[in-house]
Amino acid sequence: MVLDYLKASLTEEPTLSEEMVQSLLDKVFDNFPAFLKRAFLQPEKQLPSALAA
Repeated sequence: MVLDYLKASLTEEPTLSEEMVQSLLDKVFDNFPAFLKRAFLQPEKQLPSALAA
């Protein structure tokens, strides 16, 4: 959800293309700690209810 909001905000900037936004998000995600990457890659039904909301 956080990445979706970030993407939406960045996409509104007229100087950033969709490709540039995606590249930035990929770089951010690549630098996440392993436990956060796992949480983002799990299907929502497996996330704790506090995270899935």
